[in-house]
Amino acid sequence: MGDGSAIVGWILAAAVIAALAEGTSAASGSGAAGNSGGSDTSGKTAASSTSAAGATGATGNGATGATGNGATGTTGNGTTRPAAPCTRISMIVSADGTKYHKFPVSADGSYLCGLEPGDSGRLVTVLQQALSLCSDRAVTVNGTYSAETRGAVRRDQRRQLGPTPDGVYGPATAKGVRWPWFDASTNKFTGHCALAGERSG
Repeated sequence: MGDGSAIVGWILAAAVIAALAEGTSAASGSGAAGNSGGSDTSGKTAASSTSAAGATGATGNGATGATGNGATGTTGNGTTRPAAPCTRISMIVSADGTKYHKFPVSADGSYLCGLEPGDSGRLVTVLQQALSLCSDRAVTVNGTYSAETRGAVRRDQRRQLGPTPDGVYGPATAKGVRWPWFDASTNKFTGHCALAGERSG
């Protein structure tokens, strides 16, 4: 009987130890879950902050873009232009064939297209010529849409559009730019300017 009691005692002791161990494990698990939950919460907070920052950034850029777009019909520093980019040059010849003027157009022939800082080539050269000869804007005619060119576009936009210029050439700006007429035989500036597509020279 004494041995039986001892065995029962050992079994009870083992059960108590197992229960205590299980309780500790559960508590530990609960703490881990709590920490994990805290981590999740922290993660969510960080994600929320990131989202908020992203939203703020998007809003900021959106607002800037919207201002730029409102003024020029193109994005200021955005990745896309609402207007089609200018891709080629259109030439208008006077009724008597002695004079011509040229201006940038999109692939489908619309003069309501976009150029922006970073662009280069003949399209930019044509714009620079117009700004220099017809709007008296100080700009180097070199085919590069530089900070100087942006400044010249901005000054011309201020004349056309009021106090929200962004220096990016787009549809609203294109409507007011005057393009120089050149002599067809000498290619020299005639001293006359016209809006895009006007045939009177």
